[in-house]
Amino acid sequence: MRNNKRGVRLFIAVLLILFVVIGFLIIKSFLTSLIAGAVLSYLFYPLYRWFYKKFKHKNLAAAIVTALIVVIIIVPATMLIYQLAKEASVGYLRFKQIISSEFEECKSGFFCELLKRPGVKTVIFETFKKIADYLTKTGYELVFSIPQRLLELILIFFTSFFLLRDGKEIIAKIRRLTPLEAKQEEKIFNQLKEVTRAIIKGFLFVAIIEGIISALAFKIAGISTPILWATVIGILAFIPLIGPTIIWVPAVLLQLLFGNMFSAITILIGGIIVSSIDTFFKPKLVGKKAKIHPLLVVIGLFGGLRLMGLIGIIAGPLILALIITFIKMYRETRVTK
Repeated sequence: MRNNKRGVRLFIAVLLILFVVIGFLIIKSFLTSLIAGAVLSYLFYPLYRWFYKKFKHKNLAAAIVTALIVVIIIVPATMLIYQLAKEASVGYLRFKQIISSEFEECKSGFFCELLKRPGVKTVIFETFKKIADYLTKTGYELVFSIPQRLLELILIFFTSFFLLRDGKEIIAKIRRLTPLEAKQEEKIFNQLKEVTRAIIKGFLFVAIIEGIISALAFKIAGISTPILWATVIGILAFIPLIGPTIIWVPAVLLQLLFGNMFSAITILIGGIIVSSIDTFFKPKLVGKKAKIHPLLVVIGLFGGLRLMGLIGIIAGPLILALIITFIKMYRETRVTK
């Protein structure tokens, strides 16, 4: 009888593993969309609760919040991508114009003299031609991938809707299925909450603020592509200490070399404000509860960005933080034994 029970358990276990593998292969292509939907539903869950209390209707509350997600995130993100593509093209043409028109707009300075040396012009043209070819290729790829992207967006909306509506019940069922103790489960969920808050408040929110300040500084300075460089600064803001300085310090030096004193001072002021936010305000916003090392955030950010796209900014550090949490839990269980 015992052998029969063991055989049944083994058979069920084999079937379970088989179907889990098949299930993973089915959702693998849309894993990023599912994670994106989960993250968005978590971020907007307080808003969902407010609407649910007001209307006492789960479907209506989830539908309103999902519509707001489209308006607040998707529409601005689409506009930003369009503007970035436009500015990348403008930036390339602008630079080409400056180089090819005998530097009519270039004032006296060391950099202007350097550009006039034999061979320098050719190297710059070849470099920017490669960049232009890459941008053109990427543009075509984006156009042809529109149906796929639309499908992913629809899946994100559906995931957000159902997780907003049924997320509480799904989490409760998952907690019942896990063999972990209530204390361990609580530790995992608390870590998820704290890391998510740290990334959003201390990194994502700060990156957006720094990007806006940089865009204003570049715009006032007369830079033709302020959104492009502000976006780059926003992404680099995730790197501790040196992040935004990689862009604004060379930008100040270039303006000085071109003889544009007003532009150099404007960018310098913007850079000082950005660096002050990065140095003094970010640590306070991150807080100590998350217990997440900056290096872990940077690795998770860029690894997640490469693997999952934009949503990897949040998902990457979260996954690495969970791995650390599980390692600590495993060590604690061994010590207890």
